Amino acid sequence: MRRPLPRIRAALGTEAVMAYPFRYILLGMGVALLWAVTAPTLPHAQSLSDTPASRPAGATTNVFASLDPNRPLDALQVRLPDDWALRSVRLLRYGTKTVPTSVHQGNEPGTHLVEVARSLTVPHDLVLRVQLPDTPGTFEWGLQTFVREGETKNPGEREPGETSSLRTVARSAYPVIIKSRPEPDGSNHALSFTDASGALVLREEGRPALGQSASFTIEFWMRTSGLDEVILSTWSGEKSMAYPAEFVVDPGGRLRFYTGRPGEHQALWSASPVADGQWHHVAAVHDASQSRLRLLLDGQAVDSLRGAALPAAPARLPFVLGGRRGQNWTADASPGLFSGYLDELRIWGEARTASTVRRTMNRMLPEMGAGEEPPRRYRLGFEEDPSGMVQNDGEGIRRVPVSHSYRSTLRNLRAESNGQTVTLRWTAESSELEGFVVERSSDGQTFRPVAELTPAEAKRDAASGAPKFSYTEDGVAEQVVFYRIRVKGAEGDGRPAGTIKIGLGGDKWHAPVRLLGNFPNPFSETTTVAFEVDERTPVTLTVFNVQGLEIRKLVNETKSPGYHEVRFDAADLPSGIYFVRLQTPAGKQSDRMVLLK
Repeated sequence: MRRPLPRIRAALGTEAVMAYPFRYILLGMGVALLWAVTAPTLPHAQSLSDTPASRPAGATTNVFASLDPNRPLDALQVRLPDDWALRSVRLLRYGTKTVPTSVHQGNEPGTHLVEVARSLTVPHDLVLRVQLPDTPGTFEWGLQTFVREGETKNPGEREPGETSSLRTVARSAYPVIIKSRPEPDGSNHALSFTDASGALVLREEGRPALGQSASFTIEFWMRTSGLDEVILSTWSGEKSMAYPAEFVVDPGGRLRFYTGRPGEHQALWSASPVADGQWHHVAAVHDASQSRLRLLLDGQAVDSLRGAALPAAPARLPFVLGGRRGQNWTADASPGLFSGYLDELRIWGEARTASTVRRTMNRMLPEMGAGEEPPRRYRLGFEEDPSGMVQNDGEGIRRVPVSHSYRSTLRNLRAESNGQTVTLRWTAESSELEGFVVERSSDGQTFRPVAELTPAEAKRDAASGAPKFSYTEDGVAEQVVFYRIRVKGAEGDGRPAGTIKIGLGGDKWHAPVRLLGNFPNPFSETTTVAFEVDERTPVTLTVFNVQGLEIRKLVNETKSPGYHEVRFDAADLPSGIYFVRLQTPAGKQSDRMVLLK
């Protein structure tokens, strides 16, 4: 059952509460208006990620692109590499509503013409389901967009796949790295839903209660190529039922987190797809002290809003893996049953910070919460048979060995700058790795690879013998630059090990404390303030308005050496200019922040 239309609050200064489709449509309308004013003459197609996609060899999986036209588009042509097979094409208006298409073999090998009944005038997502070859390597698929000019025939009179009136508008290319499938070594197991014909209901004992007055964190690992599926849920699909949590892969492959009461639903979502056949870590956090919901993907915050639609009273509702409780599933159900893999489900009776989630998401934790009353921590791993913690058999759901590992391979990441060069340093936990990829960004959002380091380039720590890596970049022109590190492995480039923001220009790395500013800036509700400390020292971090009045004290304690981030929530503040001041015994530093609502 689809959610009912959400009730939208119109009171001044109150955040509108809306389900994802409306939220995305409004965003799309804004983007379309912006393009109408500022876009170049030709529309463009762009990937949902600027980092080359990685996929397992021999898999049937998805590749993604987005269309954001500033003029009507009448057809698309997909060009696939040799040995790739196209299984299906899905075109989604604003990423949610399927648009009817007809697909025809193109005039050249590997090409497929995608025709639409009505011209595309607003943002659309394109999802291609493809069968990949068994051969590893770097490949590239292409997308070409067309308009029809000089058309004299009505659409019904045109021959299917006719191209005589098509004129090219734009061409785009998307790299894909195909990696060999690693063999599981038996050290870790997950639940497989690939053959499931139903969902798995967990027992209520031992789980923290979830609701508006209780802080909580739900986190787990997932891997899927399925679209429009329920990952896990506390909802039955009944309109009259309040529920605290439901995780969904939407029709465009993105992650959605829903919560709701009768007539009122909220959604958080990821901008990038998760239905890519790779392992992803997912976390939803509710901070009752701030009435704030946050969604994290692979340890990074991707969305947040006020938790206004959570059930008022905390409760232990049935928790279902792979579907919804009591729902009769059919092959054409929307959303459908989960068809991927789940691992390491953890439920905490606390609001865990993003940094805490990142520190522990790659670690295998022991059984948690045994004997606690009320329960504060719950863990469901799959090293052992989980039948003692579930209410039903879950027909077709199997516990299987997987190659996903919880061993962290990178620690102690830090950065230094002298105003013109940046040096990154880190230590590897293991010598058994393929190397690291260094990525760089000027805005903290779009990252591009700038270097690859192999194990041969490592030096050994004198005390522990662990491999130590460093990377130096000269002539950095930006005043502020962001870096992150990915671990290279058999399943592709791994999750980024956090993000480091470096301030250049006048900031000398030998200064004992450095205020690196905030990101994003400008921001609409929340932003992250970053600073570095070279030696243990008292730190006070304060926010002021333009009148010099103190708004909030973010930090007032002694900090250890290293890179630090503090989140500033300005949801209750008006738009305007604010200043953040870092004060230590060595002096004061200030930076300007712009709040736009």
